[in-house]
Amino acid sequence: MSNDPALTHNDAKFIDFVVACEQHVASETDPITTRDAVAKLAAALACQWQMPDPAFRKLQPGAPYSSYQLYLNSSQTLSVILDIFAPGQVAPVHNHCCWGVFVCLEGQELERRYDVPPDLSTRPVESQVLDNGPGVVSVAGPERNAFHQVECVGNVPAVSLHVYGANLKALQRDRWDEDTASYVSFCSGADPRRRQDAHYLTPEGLSSFEQLSK
Repeated sequence: MSNDPALTHNDAKFIDFVVACEQHVASETDPITTRDAVAKLAAALACQWQMPDPAFRKLQPGAPYSSYQLYLNSSQTLSVILDIFAPGQVAPVHNHCCWGVFVCLEGQELERRYDVPPDLSTRPVESQVLDNGPGVVSVAGPERNAFHQVECVGNVPAVSLHVYGANLKALQRDRWDEDTASYVSFCSGADPRRRQDAHYLTPEGLSSFEQLSK
């Protein structure tokens, strides 16, 4: 039996969510169809779940915001991440280079979306501002020029669950750097301030849970 934190906390709601996401990833060939199906699952989960393990709720000192890899499947076609923004923390303007689903669990997030040309030849231009409170779901496309930014605007931390169609923390992505007025390549998983001892749920832990449930 795996000692994954999701199993030791008997977190069946999260595990069932991952199982359902895996089923859509395996059965759908269109990334947008997969994304939109996962978005419905995320909306349902947000109404009934919060992270029970305090180890995944700590702020990571020095990081622009805290980010924990909760689950990554073996084929690296599905990753689930928990982000925590302290009041006033803001992410850089960035893309994802894969489909993404975001749902706010706690607090209040301000999301800004940007128009960027496909060749990233000009600076991002703000096109939309969304006020995302608990239960609100937002999505992102896989295009390289799909940019957004997230900021915690409340007086308490904002916690959100993110689901992606790739190993997001290993992807080379782009962010806008205002100081140099240019796009900069980055890999979020390379930040040493975001080290974590273990994932919340592993593929092996998921498999053992499914075997016990049969």
